[in-house]
Amino acid sequence: MSTELEEVQMRIVVALDVHRRQIRYKTLDRGSGEVRRGRIVPATRGAVREWLEQFAGCEAEFTGGDGAKTDSADCDLQLKLLLAGELPESWIPPAHLLELRTRVRMRKVLIDQRTAWQQRLQAQLFHQGVPAGLRPRTRTGREALVRRSSPRPGVSSSRWRYA
Repeated sequence: MSTELEEVQMRIVVALDVHRRQIRYKTLDRGSGEVRRGRIVPATRGAVREWLEQFAGCEAEFTGGDGAKTDSADCDLQLKLLLAGELPESWIPPAHLLELRTRVRMRKVLIDQRTAWQQRLQAQLFHQGVPAGLRPRTRTGREALVRRSSPRPGVSSSRWRYA
């Protein structure tokens, strides 16, 4: 008895082209030769699950991608590569990795927003005549800003009003 696993050729082959709002697909039934094209709108997990129900109990192989083109040429190419056995396997990450990815993306968004607000603050201070080296995020910088904002002869106090 051989311990080597025999590769089973899938009866149905499906190519998916994933976009933000829709997923285009092309299916090939190797038994009948039938080819179908279509799209899944909206491109949500629920809509994809519902679409996948038609393949329950079937031997099917899927490939997907998100190329620069928005036409069905991507599906054609993926299907051709899949039939030739030239596509690597992929997997859906488990829930804890999906959660981690979401947290990392959120952290990046928050850091970008913080940086943007810091740059706006620096620009506003520059327009108010505060020297460029002042760091209002530090205690020393805030103290220097308070000293700088105290009324001086010849300077309008409205210029230094803070909320």
